[in-house]
Amino acid sequence: MNIVAWCRCGKLPGSKQLDWIFMCVIMLNIMKTATIREMQHNLSEVLSWVERGEEVQVLRRNKVVARLLPPRPQPSQSPDFVARARAVWGDAPKGVALSAIVSVSRDER
Repeated sequence: MNIVAWCRCGKLPGSKQLDWIFMCVIMLNIMKTATIREMQHNLSEVLSWVERGEEVQVLRRNKVVARLLPPRPQPSQSPDFVARARAVWGDAPKGVALSAIVSVSRDER
């Protein structure tokens, strides 16, 4: 549940008689709670809270026994570089192997 709170920020510096009021929006995120009984009777509603990104604490006799959290965002899949290289060069690239080039350059030092 998000609550919007309005606060008074005081006088504008340098003003003598005018009292300026600035509106500040403060978003407070209040964690939801559900009892075991509420979970049994209204599971779809509780799951909809979690789907919206809210954390829900499950209570049994006013003690927290579980926390329901929304899933972490799945990382995007990285491109398949091996398949892309095979499409460009085939199964075996032509030329000298990279390990041979590195060996030769190290021997020259």
